[in-house]
Amino acid sequence: MNFFGKMLLIISILYCMPSAGSIKNYAPPEKVPKYILKLLHNHKYDQAINELRNILSKSRDREDSLKMLPILAKCFIAGKEWDSAAVIYKKLSEIDAHYKEWWESLYNIVIGPEYGYKPVHLPKTINSPQNEILPVISSDGKELFFIVENIKTKNQDIYYSKKDKTGRWVKRMPLTTLNTKYSDGVLGIFNNGNALLLLGQYKDDGTKTPGFSISKRINGKWSKPENIKIKGYKTKSKFVSATISNDGNIIIIALDRKEGYGNLDLYYLKRNPDGSYGPPVNLGPDINTPGNDGTPFLASDGVTLYFSSDGHPNLGNGDMFVTRRLDDSWTKWEKPKNLGKELNTIFWDAYYTIQSDGRNAYFSSSGYGTYGGTDIFYVSIPESLRPRFRLVLHGKVVDEKNNPLVANIKYFDKKTKSILANMSSDKNGLFDIPTQSNNVYLLSVTADGYDPLKMDIDLRITPADTPYTVNIILKKKKIPPLLKQNLIHFDFDKYDIRPQDEDILLGLIQILNTYPEIKAKIIGHTDSVGYRAYNKKLSIKRAEAVKNWLVAHGISEERIICEGMGEKMPIADNGTAEGMAMNRRAEIILIREEK
Repeated sequence: MNFFGKMLLIISILYCMPSAGSIKNYAPPEKVPKYILKLLHNHKYDQAINELRNILSKSRDREDSLKMLPILAKCFIAGKEWDSAAVIYKKLSEIDAHYKEWWESLYNIVIGPEYGYKPVHLPKTINSPQNEILPVISSDGKELFFIVENIKTKNQDIYYSKKDKTGRWVKRMPLTTLNTKYSDGVLGIFNNGNALLLLGQYKDDGTKTPGFSISKRINGKWSKPENIKIKGYKTKSKFVSATISNDGNIIIIALDRKEGYGNLDLYYLKRNPDGSYGPPVNLGPDINTPGNDGTPFLASDGVTLYFSSDGHPNLGNGDMFVTRRLDDSWTKWEKPKNLGKELNTIFWDAYYTIQSDGRNAYFSSSGYGTYGGTDIFYVSIPESLRPRFRLVLHGKVVDEKNNPLVANIKYFDKKTKSILANMSSDKNGLFDIPTQSNNVYLLSVTADGYDPLKMDIDLRITPADTPYTVNIILKKKKIPPLLKQNLIHFDFDKYDIRPQDEDILLGLIQILNTYPEIKAKIIGHTDSVGYRAYNKKLSIKRAEAVKNWLVAHGISEERIICEGMGEKMPIADNGTAEGMAMNRRAEIILIREEK
């Protein structure tokens, strides 16, 4: 049937339906014959359209029509016959007062402009006949974590893949150090790719309990997960999804709780000074509905939130939406916007994750012709749907020989002095900080063994959407001199530390605590009175007395080297009482340990 024939049939059915008015519910019910659903599942949309036409032409029951027509609209949407779907939604909004706003929203979605955005199916090095879900992309877009779920056993394991030099995804590998016999998954990657938010809490006996944990990348390997304590954590749902801010201070999580607005709601958890999170605070009615609102992803700007919902008007079995935080409360948001007819399908679409540049999104979908149940896709997203502040500060930290450094980076608003980011550069010395233009910031960079560096970042003249790059060179710390002198003196034939020399040793302790890469070499000496063998032993005892004093005051003995020179190296004349007193000493030498 041509387009005009379809429209005449639809319009004739719609005009025969009486109007109704009742209390507004959050979503219209759907009850479709199983054979129609099977046709949709197998992408036989034209055949499904014919079957639905036959049902509608034979029935004048209003309830049947209200249930069948939305499915007919979905068939048109699947075939990108937007005008046909628009006619149905337009009339439904006129005659079905119960869900008037719902139909109007869907009408506005399908009549919207097309931008030509087409999801790209990731290759078979990542996707398979199993379910691939919950992709998590690194900020540079070169590392992908995801869950592979066995369709039969429902066992879920963490897999990852990296891009090679040509930009192709290499064959996926299981993350064996974090996988167990229970359900495992990476929910978020943060701190510039140096930390993972993981599903579940890992116990020493190999079992897992509900909750979350964090694994850190140390020397290129993922550490044993550290369990997160969440105050007031509880949920009635077995479905768990969450996202974490790049600085690790905020977790947004989907929970099913008695005090919520519906089934799954989104809550935020704030990190407490003791490292715990919570209690959970509902994001509010701007986002949450009586339906299921979940699979959140907080963009690198800390403002833009993507999530899936079947409680907001959607084209299929839960669509992806975007909203933006209006203030610092985390409970006031813009009205969520459906990502649109080109990015959402009539099937299940969820788990959006976006690179720090905001241009490409990775997601899971059961549409678009998957290899199995659910696969992973990526798509370029329109400007209006991207994170709001896409000015990214790209940086690299190196030493004076251009070797990359893992450094701690703090980023402050210079005017308010508030800290905006606290993170680490990666193993290549690289870091990304999402920020805004038209402001001045302070960057503080520190690394063990290197002088700290502070610098202003003036973005007032930087156009928005323009990457800002800064190269940071840290200089090695120089060995400081002792505050006054480096000699400890002793009474005749004694090796006790005299009270008048303790100030020197306290100064030494301060230096050793400040510079952890420095060791102290203690060399004992004597005057010339007595036998050489005796003086040798006495000089060693004097060196060890200094060491024992330092150890008793908190310095590790591994950082202290002792040596005794006896009477071999006088610095004054042993023929006088004053000279012998000067020679009865312990000399302190500072040594930098090269890494």
